[in-house]
Amino acid sequence: MAALNEIADMETPVTSMAISSDNTFLLLGCEDKCVYVRSVVTGTEIHRLDRHGEKATKIQITGDCHHAVIGCTNGSIYIYNLRTTELLDVYEVPGTCPVTSVCCSRDESLIFAASKDQVSVWSLHKRYTRDVLDNNHTDHVTCITLSKDGKNAYSGSKDKTLKCWNLDINDFSESLQGHDGPITCVALANDEAFAATGSEDRTVKVWSLTVGVIVTNYQEHGALISSVSILEDNLRIISADAKQNIHIWRADEGLPLIKCTGDTALLAVSPNSLYVASGEGNNSIQMWTTEDGNLVKTLHHKDDITCLTFSQDSQFLVTGSTDCSLKVWEGDTGKLTQVLVEHRAAVSCISVTNNNSSVVSGSHDNAVIIWDVCTGVVEHKCLGHTDTVTTIRLTEDGISAISGSKDGMLRVWSIMHGTPITVFDMHVPVINLIITSDASHIVVHLENECHVPLMCLHNSPIQDVKSSHINLELHEDSGVLPIRPTPVQINRTVIRYRVSARIPKASISSIPEIIKLSPFKAPLQSVKGKKFRRDKSQKHVNWDKSADTSKQKTPRPKSSTCIVL
Repeated sequence: MAALNEIADMETPVTSMAISSDNTFLLLGCEDKCVYVRSVVTGTEIHRLDRHGEKATKIQITGDCHHAVIGCTNGSIYIYNLRTTELLDVYEVPGTCPVTSVCCSRDESLIFAASKDQVSVWSLHKRYTRDVLDNNHTDHVTCITLSKDGKNAYSGSKDKTLKCWNLDINDFSESLQGHDGPITCVALANDEAFAATGSEDRTVKVWSLTVGVIVTNYQEHGALISSVSILEDNLRIISADAKQNIHIWRADEGLPLIKCTGDTALLAVSPNSLYVASGEGNNSIQMWTTEDGNLVKTLHHKDDITCLTFSQDSQFLVTGSTDCSLKVWEGDTGKLTQVLVEHRAAVSCISVTNNNSSVVSGSHDNAVIIWDVCTGVVEHKCLGHTDTVTTIRLTEDGISAISGSKDGMLRVWSIMHGTPITVFDMHVPVINLIITSDASHIVVHLENECHVPLMCLHNSPIQDVKSSHINLELHEDSGVLPIRPTPVQINRTVIRYRVSARIPKASISSIPEIIKLSPFKAPLQSVKGKKFRRDKSQKHVNWDKSADTSKQKTPRPKSSTCIVL
C-alpha cells in the first residue's frame, strides 16, 4: 500500500505521538524533550510544547482538542493548553519512574497514569489559562459576535485582543493577539472556521479559529476599518474604512476582487450575500450588488437615516430615521413597500421576525413598538425603558424580543401580547446584545466597560425551537432553575493501585495516514444560483449619489428569570 504523505523534516527521533479527535493536530514527542504540534492537513509545524523539560513517553489529547496530557520520563504529568502552549498543571506520580501510559476517563473528569507497578488517578479540571486576570479585557470592549451554533461568543477591544468565550461552560476560552491598534469590528464565518477583525491599524486580519493563528493579513485599506462582514460562501470578505472605501476580497489569499467608493458609516449585507446597503448617516443610502459592485438604487428618508437591517430571507430592507419613521423596501429592487409612523423621536434600532410578519423598533422616545409589516399598523407599544433604546434582538420563533437601553436595563417582551416578561438591571448603559436562537444565552456589550456579561434566560417562554444549533445540557439539581454551575478548582486525590508484573508482549502499530487537503482550496461555491467567478482584476466603481425619485397564534408565554453568570 502506497503512503499518502510523509513528514520528513523532523530533526530528532520521534518517541511518541497522538492525533486529535477532529483530525486537526498531530503531536510528536521527540528525543530533544520537545513535543511538536503539527497540522494533520499539511504536516507543517504550528508550535511546540517545551515547558516540561523531560522526554515525553506518552501523549493524550482531550476530546475537546484544547488540552494535551503528556507523561514524561521523570514520572510527572503535564497539562497544556494545546492552542496557546500554556502549561496549566503538573501532577507528580509518586517515585521517579517513567510514565508508561496515560489516558482520560470517558467524561474526561479523571486522568489515569501508569508508572512501573502502580496506577495514579487525578481529577482533571479543564481550564484554558492559569492567569485569571487574562479573562477580562484591559480596555473598553468595542464589538461582539456570536457563532451560528450558539456555543462561542467573541469580543474585540481597545486592548488589541480578540477573546473567545465558551457559552457551554460560561467561561473564558482563549485570547488572540496580533493587531497593532484597537480592534473596531469582528465577523465570524458561518462554519466558524475563521474570524475576521478590523482595527485602527488599517488592517483586517483573518484568524484560523482551529489553530488560533493569523492566516491572512489584508493591508489594502488606508484608514481605520469601520466594518467587516464575511459573505455566505465563506470565501469573500467585505471591509470598509473611514475614508469611504469598500473592498471585497478573498479570505484565503487577501486578493482584492472589487474596490468601491461610497458611504460607509452605516453598512449591512443581505443574508444571501447578494446585496449591500450603505450610508453615511445622511438622508440616503445606496443599494449595490456584491457580484460586480453596481449600484441598484438610492433610497431616501426626509431626514438622516440612523439604522438599517435586512430580513432573514433578504426579501426586505428596513430603515429608520430621525424623521421618526421606518420604511420597508424590497430587498432586491429597492422599491418602497411600507412606511411606519408612530415614534415621537428618532428611530435607533430595528429587528425583523423570521417570518417577516412583524418589525420591532426602538427609539429615542424610550419606546419599543411592534408593527404589522403588511398593514403598517402598530400592534403593540411597549413602555418601560427610561432612556434611548439602543438594541433589539428577536428569538428565532418570533415569540419574544429583548431590548437594551441606555438606562442600563435589559427587558424581555412578548411579541404577541406586547407585555413585559422579565427585566434585568445591568447598571451600565447597554450598547449592543446578541442572543442564541432561543435566547438561552445572551452576550451584552456595555458602554465603556472592559467586561463582557454572559447572561442566561431560564424558564424561557420560547418553546419548540426548530434550530438544530442549540444542544445545551442543563443540570436539573434544583426544582426551580436548571442552572449549570461554573467549574471550580478542587483538591485532587491520588489513588494508587498495585499492578502485578506482566510478561512483555510484542505489538504491531501502523503509521497514521495523513491526507493532504487544504480547506481553503476547496471548490468555489455558488451563491443562490449565481456562479462566483474569480476575477483578479480590480474593479473601481464611483457611485453617483443623485437621488432616484422613483399570524399564527402561540401559547401565552410563561414567566422567565434572567441571571448573570
